Amino acid sequence: GEKRTATVLPMAKRYGAGVIALTIDEQGMALTADKKVAIAKRIFELATKKYGIRPVDLVFDALTLPITTGQDEYRTAGLETLAAVRRIKHELPEVTTILGVSNISFGLNAYARRVLNSVFMHEAVDHGLDIAIVNYSKIYPLYRIPEKEVELARRLIFHDTSEGDPL
Repeated sequence: GEKRTATVLPMAKRYGAGVIALTIDEQGMALTADKKVAIAKRIFELATKKYGIRPVDLVFDALTLPITTGQDEYRTAGLETLAAVRRIKHELPEVTTILGVSNISFGLNAYARRVLNSVFMHEAVDHGLDIAIVNYSKIYPLYRIPEKEVELARRLIFHDTSEGDPL
């Protein structure tokens, strides 16, 4: 909402600070790519037009939720977030994107989290992600993960149930 931005954005402008903006509005955290992008555009317009923030000083976090809880409403969170990152980069080309990668895998055991986080980060970078918040010791390069596990993680991220539920 504009109450918080009315406090933060003038200070950011005054001190020349960058701003991380989350895709959350008065109704809460956006779950779909369309809603995430709409919120990012709303923040972009407000920040640049009303407060004079430079587009290059805006960092958008498209946020993701765990796709591993079994809750139907979050099963597409990975693919929606990836689509949002791609669209934000395309529709607002001067901004930067950021994600807390490990949010995608809450609830899994340590090894499965590392695999899913690694594959998700790879996919996010391929979709245009600029900054990843990760514990680098918990991320594997894809060549070190068995291909079967990489494909299973991709099926989970992209909600591919053609061969049954990947979860």
